[in-house]
Formats: sequence, C-alpha cells, structure tokens
Amino acid sequence: MLGWLLAAGVAGAGAAGSAHLVGSKGGVWLITTEEGYYHLAVRPGTPPWRKLPVEARGQPAGATAVRHAAVVFFADGSSVRYDTTGGEQRGSKVPESLWPPGTKLLAAAAASEKGVATLVLAYRPAGPRRTTSPAASRPASGPASTAPAAGRDGELVVLRYSGSRWEQLMAWPADSGRRPVGGWLVRRGEGLYVLLSGAEKLMVFEGGESRPPVPLTGELTGGTPLGLLAVKGQLFLVLFNLPARGQVAMVRLVGRRWGRLQVLRVGSERLSWAADSPPLVAPTSAGIGLAWLEGSKWLFAEFSPSGQRMGPPEDVLSQAGVSDMASKAKEYFLTGVLIVLAALVFWPGRPGVAMMGFSLPEELMPARLGRRLAAFMLDTLPFSFAAYLVAGQPETEELLRSMKEGPPDVRHVYAVLGFFVAFTLYGTVMEHLFGATVGKMLMRMRVVGNGGRKPSLREVALRNVFRIVELFFFILMVFPLLTRYRQRLGDKVAWTAVVDLEMRPPPPLPGPPPSPEDEPKEQEKL
Repeated sequence: MLGWLLAAGVAGAGAAGSAHLVGSKGGVWLITTEEGYYHLAVRPGTPPWRKLPVEARGQPAGATAVRHAAVVFFADGSSVRYDTTGGEQRGSKVPESLWPPGTKLLAAAAASEKGVATLVLAYRPAGPRRTTSPAASRPASGPASTAPAAGRDGELVVLRYSGSRWEQLMAWPADSGRRPVGGWLVRRGEGLYVLLSGAEKLMVFEGGESRPPVPLTGELTGGTPLGLLAVKGQLFLVLFNLPARGQVAMVRLVGRRWGRLQVLRVGSERLSWAADSPPLVAPTSAGIGLAWLEGSKWLFAEFSPSGQRMGPPEDVLSQAGVSDMASKAKEYFLTGVLIVLAALVFWPGRPGVAMMGFSLPEELMPARLGRRLAAFMLDTLPFSFAAYLVAGQPETEELLRSMKEGPPDVRHVYAVLGFFVAFTLYGTVMEHLFGATVGKMLMRMRVVGNGGRKPSLREVALRNVFRIVELFFFILMVFPLLTRYRQRLGDKVAWTAVVDLEMRPPPPLPGPPPSPEDEPKEQEKL
C-alpha cells in the first residue's frame, strides 16, 4: 500500500517542487508528497533504496539530514525526526515568540557533522518588537547578541534546536522590498553560510558575527542555484541551466573565491535534464547526489566532487520494492526455521528419551571449548568469505550499523540468509555421514548421541538448525559453560554432545577378593 501511494504521489502531485532530497554521511532520504500525505524512501550509504513505514499527513516545508536521521519541518515550526527504520520522534515546536504567525521556513541544516542539533533559516514578517531571553539570544559561539526589532520589511533569523529547546542565534533585516521565498543554510567548521534564492551574494557568519559576503559574479549569475552543499569539508554551489540549458554544474568555494565550473558528466559527455524540471541535490557520503523525475519514476545518481557520475542511475521505487522483498524473505526464513525446529522436536517415531537424562560413557571426554571454537571458525571461514562477496564487500561499520539500526541492505539480507542455509546443510550432512565436520576432524572431535552412540539424522539436523537461533540470540552461546558435558542449547535439545577422539582409559577393574586359604598366611606375615 505504501509503495502504491508513493508511486501515485510521484505520478500525480509528487513534482520535484513538492519533494525534498536530503543527505549526510549516514544516508540519503527522498521525501515526496501526495494529497496531504508525505512518504519517505532511504538509501543508507549504499544501494539499494527502501521505503520507510511512514504514511503521515502534512506538507513538509523543508528537511535536513542529521547523522543517521532525517528531520522533516513544517510551516508551523514543528518537526519530526525519522531514523533509517522509520522510527519517529517528534521535536519540540518553535515557541511563538520566535516563530510568530506568517513566519516562513527557508532552509534547514545540521548544526555540525557530529552533533544532533539542527539549524533553521526563516523569514519573520514585520511586527511588534520581539525580545528573547539572554539564553535564547546567545549565538552558537562568540559574544551574546540580542535580536533587533523586525523592520518594515521583516527580518531573517537563524534558530537552533538542541536538547529539546529552541534558541535564536542571530537575526538581521531583510532586503527592502524583497521577501525571500527560499534559500540554503550550511554549517562548515566555525562558519555559517547563507544563500537566499535570487541573491547575488553568499552571506558568511563566523562566531555569530557577519563577515564580508562572497559575490556570485560572472557566469555564476547566469544559472539557477539548486543547492549549497558541504561535501567532505568543502563548500560547493550547484547551479542549473549552466553553462547551457538543462545542464548542471557545480563550483567549489576556495577561500573567498569561486573555483572552476565542473559540469556533471559521464566520461566526457555532459549530462542534461529538462530545462523546466530541475533535479534535487543533496550531499552524500561519497559526493553529491541528484534525484529527478523521469516520467513516473524517481531516479537517483551520485557524482564525485569533480562532476563525474559514479554509477548508473538508480530507480528509487523499484529498488525500494526489492528491499521490501528482502525484508519479507528474512521474515519467511525465520518462520521456516521455527517450523523446522518444531517438526524435528516432535518428529513421529523418534526414539524415546531415557528417564535418567543424557549421559556419556566414562571413557568419553567432552571436547574442550577452545578446540570447539577453533573448529567452528575453520568451518565458517569459507562460508563467511562467500557471504562477504555476495554482500558487496561492505565495511564493518556499515554492516554493523545496518544490522543494528534497521532492516539491512538487500545484499546483506541474502548474504546472511545464504550463509545460514549453506552452513546448516553442510553441518547436518557431514555430521550424519562422518560424525564430524572438517573443522572437528582437524581438531580431532566428533558428535555423539546419548550414551556415546552414533547420532541419528534427526538429532544432527536439530542441533545444526538450532544453531541459527543461538546466533540470532548470542547470549545463548554461554550454555557450554553451564552444562556438565559442555553442550550447546542445541545439543541439549537434540540430545547430542561433542567429544574428543582421545578416549580416557577406563578405570581399572577391582581385583578378586582374597580366598579363605590366604587369610592364615596373611596373619603369619603379621
């Protein structure tokens, strides 16, 4: 249903003007609207995209990405934060003293790369003189400053939201006779950069104080700004219809001068879009991302800071649908594991369980845990390497964050599920035919059933399938430390154990009792 609504929003009212693309090192979010609802799709670092379980009413006025979350702002000064799983956290609404009726959101940004605070650039209409408390009027750094009264043409303000509290960082009068309709706000290091739509200069603030602006001169004035982005510590201005209609170029700010135009291209071929349909732009972990409508599809591509496209365009909704299928495959897999476990536990005709409990002959010694761990690592090594290749060779941090914070990347899902299936089949077949896997053979161990007998197919299958549950709930792996024969929980359920091949010598048999004829001789010796 969410996919249908999102597709309908794209085909209908979901024009680029009512959509938002925001990004950071933690991922990229595409926010689209349709008939009073908005929907989110996320690309957490690398493809594919996936839809978030969000179907909320409202018209977003702006958005930004803060670490691994997207913050959606509304015209009334309220906001909602979404993580990569769609988890929702409502922010505190801006108080009316800072956000009177008629205030317009122009831009939003993260306060820093490491923090979770957000910044908002807004236009405040003319009205009665407003004052703020000293805490609310202190800039992010530098001396305290109070907000001046709104002039006849209103004022521009920068607000910060941190720790469930809003405060005003700075305010200055708007240009006479010009009410801004949009803009961009970027925090880079100690500097704060503001570019208003239609403006011919980039405003710069440091320590809460205004610095000389950087003019947009020469050929830069011939393009339409699409975004002001901080990418890998550098500031870029992205322009549309420059140097030719439909083309997109970006230019880097070096000191207080603009560098050379870099036209977005594939190889030496310059790319172009419809002259009346500008794409959306946002920073990504690798460079700059663009999203645009092509027919009824939302496409996305990443570009390096030199303007070179780094891969083919991605169909956002199509990939999000594939991700949904992967999430369902994960659910089906876990359900199947539970069904197989139930079938093996209650298998008809299984041998009865001795009332005295599980036991081993005295000559069999339970395998030592260090050797069992070494055998497990030897067995899993080829399967882990194959899963790593299937998953696209992800970084460890990316994989752990993907698993921890939300539904993993589709490649991670299939890689992990494939690992479990292949490793479980391998362990079951090897232990049924040979009594041990290759790792156990190298460590001179084997699997036995109750009383030291050869385990049945049902028993080795049960202990191997149950390992999946133990790996999902890792705390269960402490069971060998708590059981007499160092059995895993899967061994306890299957009535199996892992023993050393070196048998303990049996205890010596007791000698025959002395005969009556020998007793006098013994007494004589005494």
